[in-house]
Amino acid sequence: MRHHGLLAEISESYRLLFGSDRRSQTYFLELEASNPCNGFFNIFTLPNCDYEPRFLYNVTSDFPVFGDRLLVLKKLCVPTGILGLWRDKRDSLQWYTFWAVVFLGCFGAIVAFLQLGLSAIQTWATVAALNPRPPPN
Repeated sequence: MRHHGLLAEISESYRLLFGSDRRSQTYFLELEASNPCNGFFNIFTLPNCDYEPRFLYNVTSDFPVFGDRLLVLKKLCVPTGILGLWRDKRDSLQWYTFWAVVFLGCFGAIVAFLQLGLSAIQTWATVAALNPRPPPN
């Protein structure tokens, strides 16, 4: 029974790491269809496992063997750079916050440049009104 728990934890780890990606699901289904006896197993159709996808896991109770390693992977899988934030769809709040800041920042910069241009025109008009040119004789 102990080995069954370890296999269930391995299966759950695979589902956690690869289960939410459509490309991974397609790959596992193609792998199983091409050669069903190749030693690999489909993580989505394991017998005796009623899998319900979850968004919250408890490391100590759900992954007693691989929990520490999964936490290290989580810390290492932080997106870096704009391209990394663009492609990362795991944390939708972070994704929308980033793009809201980009949009509002660009909007603010455009408004600031428009304000600078209008204030330059206003300053020029004020100087021109205070120093009238004498009419030509």
